[in-house]
Amino acid sequence: MITPFKIAILGGDGVGPEVVAESVKVLRAVETQLTDIRFDRVEHSGGGGVFLRSSDPLPPATLERIGEADAILLGAMDLPSVRWPRGIEMTPQIDLHDQIDLFNGVRAINDAVTRVLAVPDHRTADPGGQTSTTQMGPLICQALT
Repeated sequence: MITPFKIAILGGDGVGPEVVAESVKVLRAVETQLTDIRFDRVEHSGGGGVFLRSSDPLPPATLERIGEADAILLGAMDLPSVRWPRGIEMTPQIDLHDQIDLFNGVRAINDAVTRVLAVPDHRTADPGGQTSTTQMGPLICQALT
């Protein structure tokens, strides 16, 4: 039986879309090596460019959909010239953490994957009370090494 994992893809801004496109190539390569895993990739909008079009770097519809994903592939999500009215830099990647209760970010372990793969709230606690990741993060790390 094939286990599907929903991967929400947020390409972001600047070099984000280019980096994420290369990261998706890595996911496809990993997928070819696994017989019982499939990655269902769904692209979503977020970041400074989205703010310029909609006044919200993470629209509610995007948050809702990515909150249903098993993992998020996140590209760079800001433009240096785009700021909140008070002049503060936008940090949609941190907003994601707060708004959908992300608990783990897996940093790149390969030059081809240069941003963050964040795993949404499917956590389990070990006897010592530490939070551990789902099978998704370790699976991808193992497949990429």
